[in-house]
Amino acid sequence: MLLLFVWCVFNEFQNAPLPQVTSVPTEDIPSETQESFQSEQPNISVPEITSRTTYSQPRSLAYDFPLNSCGDKDPGGTNSWYPVYVENTEINLNLIKSNYCRDGILKYREEKEIQSIQVASFLDQIKAQEFANLMQAEIGSGEVGESLVYDFGNHQSTVTSDENYSLISQRPLPTQFVEDYYQNLNYGNYQTAWNQLSTGFQQQGGGYSEYVTWWDSVREIRIGQIELIEQDSNEALVYAELMYVTNTGTNYEDTKTRIYLTWDFQSNTWLFEKKI
Repeated sequence: MLLLFVWCVFNEFQNAPLPQVTSVPTEDIPSETQESFQSEQPNISVPEITSRTTYSQPRSLAYDFPLNSCGDKDPGGTNSWYPVYVENTEINLNLIKSNYCRDGILKYREEKEIQSIQVASFLDQIKAQEFANLMQAEIGSGEVGESLVYDFGNHQSTVTSDENYSLISQRPLPTQFVEDYYQNLNYGNYQTAWNQLSTGFQQQGGGYSEYVTWWDSVREIRIGQIELIEQDSNEALVYAELMYVTNTGTNYEDTKTRIYLTWDFQSNTWLFEKKI
C-alpha cells in the first residue's frame, strides 16, 4: 500500500504544468531603476583621434654652425651695417668662437660705453634682429647695435678661386690672424707680435726696441670691425677698425684701416706687409 501511494504522488508531480515566465517591458521599469542600472555599467571612454602635431625645426638649423664668419659679405662701396652683439663674458666668447662664429670679436661700443662680443654684421636690419633673437635663444644674450657706415671702396669680401684654392682654404683666416696680433699686443706678448710682421714692416718702425717702447705706452687696444676684403694664393687685404687708449687716457683712432698680409711659405703663416 505504501509503495502505491508514493507512485501516485510522483505521477501527479510529473503531470503538473510548468509556471509561465513573462518578460517585463523596459518602459514599465521606473526611470530611477533604469538610471541605477546604467550607472552600474563600466564607463568606457573612446579615445578621440586627432591630427598629428608637427614641430618646426629650430632656427639654428638654418645655419651650418660653426661658421668661419657670420653675417653678410661686403658688396663693396658705402653701406650701412647692423652689428649683432652678445654679452661680454669669457664663457660667451669661448662658446661663440667654438660653436657659432669663429670670427667673433670683442668690440668697445661707444653708444653704451661697454665692451661687447660682436658675432655678426648684416646689411639688413631684419636679418640682424633675427640673428640676435637666435643668439638670445641659444646662449641667453643677443641684441642689434646702432647701424654703422663703412666704405670698403670697390673691393668685395670674396676669396679668389684659383688652382690653389684647396690650399688657401686650409690656411688660418686672415681676419683671425689680424685679431690675434692685436690681442698679443694687448697681453704684452711683444715678441710674438713682432714675429707676426714681415722684415720690411719691422724696419719701418725703427727696430724691436722702439716697437716695444711704443706699445708700452698703450694701455688698451680696442678692436672693432674686422673684415676680409680680398684674398688670393699669396696675399690678403683686411679691413680693421682700431682704437688705442694710452696710459694717459688719450684715445687715438687708427686711420690706417687697410692691412695687407703676405703668406710666408717658410714659416707657414701670414705676416703683416703694410698698413694704409
